[in-house]
Amino acid sequence: MSRLSPGTLLLGVVAIMFGLLSAYVVRKNMMRETPAPVVETPPPVQTFVVPKAAANLMAGRTLTMGDVVIYRYTQEQLDAEPLPSGYMVSSEQIIGRTLKQELAEKSVFTPDMFYPEGTGPGIVQDLEPGQRAFTVRVEYDEAVEGFARPGTKVDVLFRVDADDQNELPQTTVTLLQDVKVLSFDASPSSLNPIPDPRTQRQRQTATVTLAVQPQDVIKLQVAENHGTFALALVSPEGNAVSYDGAPRTLAELLERRPPARTMMRVYRGANISELEFRENAAGREQLFRASATQDAADAAADVAVAN
Repeated sequence: MSRLSPGTLLLGVVAIMFGLLSAYVVRKNMMRETPAPVVETPPPVQTFVVPKAAANLMAGRTLTMGDVVIYRYTQEQLDAEPLPSGYMVSSEQIIGRTLKQELAEKSVFTPDMFYPEGTGPGIVQDLEPGQRAFTVRVEYDEAVEGFARPGTKVDVLFRVDADDQNELPQTTVTLLQDVKVLSFDASPSSLNPIPDPRTQRQRQTATVTLAVQPQDVIKLQVAENHGTFALALVSPEGNAVSYDGAPRTLAELLERRPPARTMMRVYRGANISELEFRENAAGREQLFRASATQDAADAAADVAVAN
């Protein structure tokens, strides 16, 4: 057996190393990842903000966040459902504004539907043909504890204090019936119903503006400063009722007759004395005494007369 020469052995080693290197290079190329194919991403679909009414909205309503629903329309949806030109696209332009007209649910908003920003409907617009607006001052407790708000209907009661000079007892009458409240403005004291125990209780007042007929304006004007007004809230579905037959004075309420009065004239010479008495539980009470002069000839023929 022949022995390998050193040159042949070296050549064999080099050949083996070259083979291993070639195998490594081939394996490395085979393991290299194939780049993923390039996929084009479509641009995002453009949408448009469309605020709409969340429910049927009445004219005169000042809108809040709950009155507005935000929709998003694509261009295809806008083409299929054309919207009015100039419609409002931001809820910030809508919330806090007051409607001039009724608006159906899912209707869009346009600037001409609103009163100018910062304003609202005036009282005159709530008046029916021929009506007048008249303001009265009432005590807060007599204004149905503040529930007589704009749009409600009320009856107006009037109480006049007793007038001894004109022989009028304290009387309450129904002045007006079924009139609409246009505005209600409470005084600052009525907004804080918890009284300060250190101070004397003050009368809490409110001013109420009513829609009335011209002749009713005269009634209210005549009654003003001669008594106090009170309001009775009317049911929206209620029918007109009559107050006829209701007691108007304390004596009528208690079914008591007014005390009997007696007038007496006493003649003494040329002088005439007039005495008036009233019968009450304590007996006869003298109310007043007046004196007058009479011709002496006539006085001599007169005697005391009782009526």
